[in-house]
Amino acid sequence: VEGVAPGCSNLNISIYADGSDGKFSSASQVELASAIETALDQGAHIINISGGQFSNTGDADFLLKRAIDKCYKAGVLIVAATGNDGCNCIHIPAAENQVLAVGAMDENGEPTKETNFGEAYQTNGILARGKNLTAASADGGTFLTGGGTSYAAPIVSGVIGLLMSIQLDQGNEPDAYAIKSILEKTSNPCIGDGKNDCRRFLRGSLNLPAALEAIQKNPGILASGIDNNYLIN
Repeated sequence: VEGVAPGCSNLNISIYADGSDGKFSSASQVELASAIETALDQGAHIINISGGQFSNTGDADFLLKRAIDKCYKAGVLIVAATGNDGCNCIHIPAAENQVLAVGAMDENGEPTKETNFGEAYQTNGILARGKNLTAASADGGTFLTGGGTSYAAPIVSGVIGLLMSIQLDQGNEPDAYAIKSILEKTSNPCIGDGKNDCRRFLRGSLNLPAALEAIQKNPGILASGIDNNYLIN
């Protein structure tokens, strides 16, 4: 399987342990915070988290919030899955504003039934293809992905890696948060024709051609300098 960003390097950090029943045991927010800080210390530019914890409030544990804030200050972007409950609900860390939340859509651009669509995601969430993709498996074979958001999040992480590579090629410092802003503001919004529940589309769906155009118009643009008028003009 050809990768999304073949020129980028990758670091895997385990957060789940083997449970006594043979299945993975859940990680705590504190364990996730430790893994994020490890990735930050190892020089990661993008941190993909295909996981999360259901939350009624959206308030992260103090240590997890601190790790997210450290990433923000360092310019390291966290991309996280929105969760697979299929409800008007949120997961931590995807609900954090500094995080780019990713839900899944199918080959027709429709949100998968698993994708969460809580209020926070209407601001910091986008949809990306996650269903019926050919993916590599650990045994050397391939499989077709289901509709879970954990498949869509790494697609977006790979796209961000590609866009940061373009910034480098153009002689600019890569800015992950500028790209986050571009992906959010160039996303294709839901068509409110009365047939769709537009909440399920989050902020909109990934629009890579528009994102590329925005970067090529002004490759040195920083996150603070991006607005809708700039993208339209």
